[in-house]
Amino acid sequence: RGLADALALSGDALFAAGGGGDRADRSVAVWDLRQRRLVARLAGHLGAVTALASVGPEGVASADAAGSVRSWSIARAYERAVPAEFGEE
Repeated sequence: RGLADALALSGDALFAAGGGGDRADRSVAVWDLRQRRLVARLAGHLGAVTALASVGPEGVASADAAGSVRSWSIARAYERAVPAEFGEE
């Protein structure tokens, strides 16, 4: 797996989001910076994630190579996510 092509911090700086390091991976990975672990994978893009931006204190917007843009609530993703170990693929 390659390095992320896109990174963003949540507005409250408690979460980091990354994506696009692997062209086959069409998701955004969300890390809890306090706990230092992967907490969610936001899936739904049609192409590799190419850009990320913070939206408000707990939101992130992502764009992909296919031209789609999505807006995500990190708080909601965190609540629904099955806990994953930091660095797990």
